[in-house]
Amino acid sequence: YAFENWHIDGAPFAHGASGMFSALVFTIFSFLGTEMLGISAAESKNPRKDIPRAITTVFFRILVFYVGSILVIGMIIPYDDPNLLNAHSVKDVAISPFVLMFKRAGLGPAEHVVNAVILTTVVSAGNSGLYACTRMLHAMAMSGAAPKVFAKCTKRGVPIFSLVFVLVIAMALFGISFIGNRVVFSYILNTSTLMGLITWLSILVAHVRFRMAMKRQGYNTSRLPYRDWTYPFGTAYAACAIMVPMAGTGWAQAQGHFNVPGFITTYLGPVIACILYCFWKWYKKTRILDLAEIDLISGSVEDSNYLSSHHVD
Repeated sequence: YAFENWHIDGAPFAHGASGMFSALVFTIFSFLGTEMLGISAAESKNPRKDIPRAITTVFFRILVFYVGSILVIGMIIPYDDPNLLNAHSVKDVAISPFVLMFKRAGLGPAEHVVNAVILTTVVSAGNSGLYACTRMLHAMAMSGAAPKVFAKCTKRGVPIFSLVFVLVIAMALFGISFIGNRVVFSYILNTSTLMGLITWLSILVAHVRFRMAMKRQGYNTSRLPYRDWTYPFGTAYAACAIMVPMAGTGWAQAQGHFNVPGFITTYLGPVIACILYCFWKWYKKTRILDLAEIDLISGSVEDSNYLSSHHVD
């Protein structure tokens, strides 16, 4: 136990570049989802207070529950434990590292509690993903970027057609993931992870343009309800942290025996995103706004005069 597990010769690169980047994809996939805070802001009663508080708590939750638990697991279970993600057939079951920890501590019955918690978190993650996809599709329909049918809501405000569409797609992908001894699942995982990175890359671009527009138009960023204190260095670091796995995952697929399906699914997301972006610019004849033209007032906060009241000459 302790840190001796961290000194196994070649552990970080035990399976070569392909294995390293595959593990990186799984890690990124696990951390995706915090961007949903931005979507929930639209339905928060007091987003000016609620969202900054939520961002802060999420950061410390990740630090404690993700990084903290990984630290403890790494001190107890070696990376090459045969009970981890080393199943050789569909019938083999990979045991959760949390369950392994309780077993090694002699608390076998606790594994059922852990499995129940894991199942609950999976359902919760699926529910939040369903919520985010449905609301995004509804918002796109409202802005004219998707068919108008997805903008229709029930009397209780539920975008029913968006919900049904997302459910059908999710169920279809879930069924497809069982094809080909989990190979298709890995392809779906690669595509969805890269699309998540593209989402974060677009968030970073929007953030930079927002801050530059505020400076160009003479607004004081210090009075914003929430301000990224790492800007611009944190934004640049995040962009690099996104580009490296995007490039490295495809590079790993090309090493040794060239994995054509894996390479295609890795870069399918970025290609689709670029095609859709260019098509929309051409179809709608839109242009990239100058920083001085960007509207920083409409729909920013509850009080439309908030930013204008803090204008700096």
